[in-house]
Amino acid sequence: MSDAGDIFLTESTWEMESQPVNTTNEWTRSRSIPLDIARLIFEKVMEDTPIPVHLALVSRQVQHWVEPFIYRHLVFCNSISLRLFYRTFRERRHSHTKTTSFFAEHVKTLHLLSGAAPRVEQMVAIGRGLKSLRAVAGWDSSWGRLILGFLADDCSGLQGVRVVDTGKGLRYTVRNEREAWRDQAEKRRRAGTEDNLLRGWIGPGAGDEDPQEDDSISNQVSCWGRKEASEDPFPYKDLSRFSISAYALRVFRINLAHRVFRDLTHLDIYYCLLFDWSTLTSMRRLTHLAVDMLTHVDLPFTEMKHAMEELCNHCRAMPQLKVIIFACINWWNRNFDILDDEDEVVAPINFSTEDWDRSGPLITTTNDEHHLHYLTQLCLGMRDPRVVLGIISDTLPNSHLMKEYMVDFIWPKNSYDWDFSVPDHVHRESWDVAEDIIEKRKKDRIERRRKAGKDPYVDGDEESQRVDGEFGFWEAVQRRWYDVHSS
Repeated sequence: MSDAGDIFLTESTWEMESQPVNTTNEWTRSRSIPLDIARLIFEKVMEDTPIPVHLALVSRQVQHWVEPFIYRHLVFCNSISLRLFYRTFRERRHSHTKTTSFFAEHVKTLHLLSGAAPRVEQMVAIGRGLKSLRAVAGWDSSWGRLILGFLADDCSGLQGVRVVDTGKGLRYTVRNEREAWRDQAEKRRRAGTEDNLLRGWIGPGAGDEDPQEDDSISNQVSCWGRKEASEDPFPYKDLSRFSISAYALRVFRINLAHRVFRDLTHLDIYYCLLFDWSTLTSMRRLTHLAVDMLTHVDLPFTEMKHAMEELCNHCRAMPQLKVIIFACINWWNRNFDILDDEDEVVAPINFSTEDWDRSGPLITTTNDEHHLHYLTQLCLGMRDPRVVLGIISDTLPNSHLMKEYMVDFIWPKNSYDWDFSVPDHVHRESWDVAEDIIEKRKKDRIERRRKAGKDPYVDGDEESQRVDGEFGFWEAVQRRWYDVHSS
């Protein structure tokens, strides 16, 4: 980002002089205001959405204040935005006045959507320069392994990488002609010896004119990794949140016991078959888990049920885990709320208003809550009180019995959980919504047991301790009936 002006400091005031590009119409605007107050004002303004990046052009001093806010949360929706940042990143790497240590200090979150499509050299270079990351999300089942490559400091699983064991660690050499060509071009440009071809390619808007691979300009770009048994400190010590596809882990041949996951508190992962989910128990600091059961796999309900049961069994060995979100509700399984465990209709709540008027709340069976559909039991916290279901398709009718018991995982809201530039009043994290659901279910169940004369804090798994309707299903039926009837 170019500097747009100069700043002159006095004892207690600052004066800002802005210079437009057209020097024939120069103008000067001065203000007198305490320096610390000025900085607070600019920092407060940077909390707006969208971020007012143009403030970095006010002056060099203001640029110094606001740039940490501009680059704090990186979100790349397409390859163009990633390429532009990569160019800025590389320019700072070769700059005499600015270095990539700025990004290492100030970039806290990195979110790459499927359209970002990063290349190997981009992820290796950027990843090595972002050591203060707290949250990383890479939503693609194929190139997600690139993110694992730099986080694990192990590029051996990446295509086109040559591995050399030096005895002290593993050295990975990425043979990439474009990267080497850019290095040479940038050095020549700074030395003032570039020819017209280089000058035209390096200039603004360049990037689509990458040369084809040519042995005459080939070179090697090296990155360093380490053996799994290494005791070296993990370079991303602040990393606490991660979103990735389990397929990428499987391709990269690592599991959740890897040190990348050791200190995570929040994990959002896309489900994948043929993966060792038992390693989930090695994540001793994990407090929030979300598993997308549908996006990257196509499972029939019986297999999906078996997978969720397996995950719940592993989670029972994780007492520190507070929230488990299963994003598993789509258009084809949405009617679970009116079915029992044998797929028989329990409460046809989604019938027409005329049916409700004639019959009142339609309860066609006398089954207790423990015979409700498996997904309904999960929604009510009967299988595990930490479990909350997520909706990934916007197809639920307003009369759905369990709608208020589920988290909205519908695109693009689920991406906002990893875009930390979105303010709280615009989007509330799914983790927080799930915590509220869990807390409300707990309080309501305690109150129902108390009214029934049972110990509210005794687990009602044993039949003698059960209370009819203690999980609130029949209350939900009545509530929906009154909603439909009153409307």
